[in-house]
Amino acid sequence: MRRIVLPCIFLLLSFSTIINSYGQSIQNVVATLLGNDVRINYDLLATDDSQAYDITIYSSFNNFSSALRLVSGDIGPGVAPGQGKSIIWRASQEIVAFDGDLVFEIRGSPSIAIGPEKFRFTMPTVGSSFKVGKSMPVSWDGGDKNQNVGIELYKSNSMVQGIATQRPNSGSFNWTVPKEMAKGTDYKVRLFNMNDPKGAVFSTSFKIKGKMPVYVYFIPVAVAGGVVAALLAGGGSDPELDCTNPCSNVACPGYDVNTCTTTRLVDPPTNPDGG
Repeated sequence: MRRIVLPCIFLLLSFSTIINSYGQSIQNVVATLLGNDVRINYDLLATDDSQAYDITIYSSFNNFSSALRLVSGDIGPGVAPGQGKSIIWRASQEIVAFDGDLVFEIRGSPSIAIGPEKFRFTMPTVGSSFKVGKSMPVSWDGGDKNQNVGIELYKSNSMVQGIATQRPNSGSFNWTVPKEMAKGTDYKVRLFNMNDPKGAVFSTSFKIKGKMPVYVYFIPVAVAGGVVAALLAGGGSDPELDCTNPCSNVACPGYDVNTCTTTRLVDPPTNPDGG
């Protein structure tokens, strides 16, 4: 039979030197039995309410060798300071059997703030090119979503102009390339947090191109129609072309290379006697 006997609860409060250096304390700790579970209430007091803490709890049943595992509530990383904190320990599931007094040890240390993910460009990409007067999409990942960003245009290592300032870190911005922008390669975009310009990143190089000129060719309709009509008519009539003898010119209708290249005999004179 599993029993958890807590006739005399003794709570040993242990604070890391980091917590003490920040002037925090854990007070008003009370442990009570809830069936086979144990509830531990406590107050986490701090001079800086914006600082979160990593809270763990140990017990004498295993000589404080490892933190209690089956716990929930105000335990673990990121616990904010305040009163009325509560931890529930599922004791009957974590220990096989215990008979005696339990001693608890609460430990804490300031949570280490994890900074925002570094900026990473998704556009422009390697080999990108954009035309003057057209929209150029700029997109990125990372950064602090609660801060504003700045965007600048560079050529080689020199800044050309600012593109945007105090823009929300939305992850994208469409910039219209000025028509007077000089064409060329090795352009880059610089992106930075307005509160931390040192954390700026550059995009890959891209190219700015000019607009392609548009050429329009006009063909007079009357002339074009006359040419087509002449071709359909086989070249039309030529006043200097004598086609009384079809074999005299290849342009004459009815010209046949087989017939016209055959030697024809001259017809004999007509017999005056009718013979």
